[in-house]
Amino acid sequence: MALPELEESGSSSGEGSSSGSSSGEESEGPASRTRCYCCSDAQRKPAHVPKDSPFFHCACFQRAVALILTMGCIALVGSFLLKLNSWVGTAVLSTGPAFVIISYFYARHRVSTTARQIWVTFCEAALWMVPLALVIGEVDTWNDWFSLKDVDVSCSWAVDGGGEHLLKYLSWSANCADLAQQQPSGEPDGSGEHGAYFASWFGKLCPDTRAAAQEMVSEQGGLSGAMLKWVGNSTLHAADTLQCTALEELMLDVAGDIRVTSAAWDGKNVTISNRTDLAQAYEAIFGAIPSLFMSGDVEIGFRARPTTVLHVFITAFLRAGFLEELLKYVAVRRILFKDRVVDCGGVSVYGLAAGAGFATIENIQYALSFGAEGTYVRMIF
Repeated sequence: MALPELEESGSSSGEGSSSGSSSGEESEGPASRTRCYCCSDAQRKPAHVPKDSPFFHCACFQRAVALILTMGCIALVGSFLLKLNSWVGTAVLSTGPAFVIISYFYARHRVSTTARQIWVTFCEAALWMVPLALVIGEVDTWNDWFSLKDVDVSCSWAVDGGGEHLLKYLSWSANCADLAQQQPSGEPDGSGEHGAYFASWFGKLCPDTRAAAQEMVSEQGGLSGAMLKWVGNSTLHAADTLQCTALEELMLDVAGDIRVTSAAWDGKNVTISNRTDLAQAYEAIFGAIPSLFMSGDVEIGFRARPTTVLHVFITAFLRAGFLEELLKYVAVRRILFKDRVVDCGGVSVYGLAAGAGFATIENIQYALSFGAEGTYVRMIF
């Protein structure tokens, strides 16, 4: 429906002259109103609000609430499907938000866009993720080499103060990871034979699943900060502290794992370069010596790469800012000056489709790496 045409001043003999000679009072007609652009639609009458009112309209609020509720429904449906089939639930949580947003904005700008081109742009951006992943991998490798430096620290603990138990726990963790990797993939998960191996030595079972055991220690003999702190708290009988200031400071902001590089006690020194070396470190140092005859300090060396400002800058502005946003631009640039684009609203929808294609693949990557639970956070932010 078209807006009523404005009357020009002086068009009527009485009212026109009186309005023109009024003492500056604004008219209440359409000329004194401004458009709420977030609610505009080429196929319906635009919503208007008084000029002095905030930039807000009830229709805008209703559509925003509807969009949020739709996202909530996707989260509920995805959570239900996760219990039935993890792959189906992950697919719904990863792709559902993008489809909803694209459909929503297409409905608002359907007269200036085509559904076919929207989905072509969406798929094109998703496919661009393949070469982008290869480039980002090389950038990350170069960034780690260029802006991160290895830092070595060494900590000592008394044998009867937790030092012997700490090295035992570290070797136990590496043994669990090694045994889990050696277990044939066709065999079911379970730590029965693992537990039998450790029962006479330590009496502690490995995790029940192969994946959990493999995550304890990397193949290079590295532990995550959380894993190392758990091992320390389990063996040093101290709450939230490893009783080594240098190691705790290193763990505050570290990029990647913390590797165990050496272990020494009573003149015996073991160099640790991978997970297998760490698994054998306890027996190499202590062997079958009874605990009653142990004294002195156990010295364990660690190596990590603390995060630097330069590393964060390159990751944020070159890796994420430039490369990832360039992908979205490339997906839209190809059609920018073609007849499929007729106004700014169409450009915004195509740009949104490119961003949604990128976000969908990224959601799938996060779900596979960190679990489907991470998609809830990405759905909000």
